[in-house]
Amino acid sequence: MKCKVFKIHLENDYSEIKLNEFLETVTLNQVFASIVSSETSFWSVLVLYEDKIASSAEKQPRLEATETPYTPDTFAPALTKQTVPKREVTPVDFAPEPVK
Repeated sequence: MKCKVFKIHLENDYSEIKLNEFLETVTLNQVFASIVSSETSFWSVLVLYEDKIASSAEKQPRLEATETPYTPDTFAPALTKQTVPKREVTPVDFAPEPVK
């Protein structure tokens, strides 16, 4: 993820146009904006983004990169259920220790 800061001056539309052009070229993650009060007040805009080329490459299925696709049968021998001998439970197993 990358970040970029824009200053958008209230009396100037040029910086707003630059921001809009930039947003068309990236995949937007988050935006934080705050007004900065000074002699010349402006908006400070923090944009968190990813490049469109990188983000589209990451969305491709990863199965294409593997040589052998895995199926549930691939792991079946390792996942065989082991049987545990059953033990009969009696009320004595749950009885508390006698108080002396």
